[in-house]
Amino acid sequence: MIPVDIINKERASAYLPGGTDAGAPMVGFYRDATVLFVILPKKDPIIAEDRAAGSWGLAWFFGLSNGLPIFSVRDDVVLNAKIGYHEAGHAFEALFADLLARQLFITFDAAVDVLRTAYWQWRGFPGTWQEALDYSYSLGSPSAGWAFLPGESLAEAFSAAVSGIVLSEWTASYGKDLALSFDNVYTPIAGALRARAFFLSIMKEVAMLTDEEISRIADAVSARILPEVLGKLQAGFNTSVTTFIDRQTAGDKKVATAEIDQ
Repeated sequence: MIPVDIINKERASAYLPGGTDAGAPMVGFYRDATVLFVILPKKDPIIAEDRAAGSWGLAWFFGLSNGLPIFSVRDDVVLNAKIGYHEAGHAFEALFADLLARQLFITFDAAVDVLRTAYWQWRGFPGTWQEALDYSYSLGSPSAGWAFLPGESLAEAFSAAVSGIVLSEWTASYGKDLALSFDNVYTPIAGALRARAFFLSIMKEVAMLTDEEISRIADAVSARILPEVLGKLQAGFNTSVTTFIDRQTAGDKKVATAEIDQ
């Protein structure tokens, strides 16, 4: 979610209540993502202690430890597929950047730039992802700036790519909602499949997969994951986000047409 340094500024006094019961379902959602995106390690992720009930945010990706993602969930949050796949998207970004950096002998940050630049161009968003990041930080707090963080937008699209449907985007889409077609028709499944094709094409480059292998993976996932998660997504979507702080920024209004001031 929010970069760790920003989280720490706003949540320095937050406590860890102990236990991982809220975060435990993340293992299943992560496993779903590994079926489609094979650069994600098959070994189960690390689930850190649940974060304090009532603190800001829902769930977090806290980087990699020996190549394995570290996730944590707020103690009073009932994790659903949308949020779980979103957090897996952060792990995908980190693992992609790590692989690309080692393959091209570039820095991790430079590899992140490759992915985010490709994503920004694919979405047709205005300006650059760096400008969006600067704007987010300029708003002064995670609750105000979260919806404009480019990594969060990427994770939202990744969530749709895994589940096969766009229920909503909680991040700024600058009038280019993923669920809308180019002629402004609401097509949530088609939008999710476009996102899936984008992330598969990006993954293909670092995983050195053939088109046939990519197609086989996509077909297998469509048969397995989509029927299983549609009901869960639709049934659990609202119940697990009722305690989200600042719904005006990233929930009810979906900031679907929000614009960054130029």
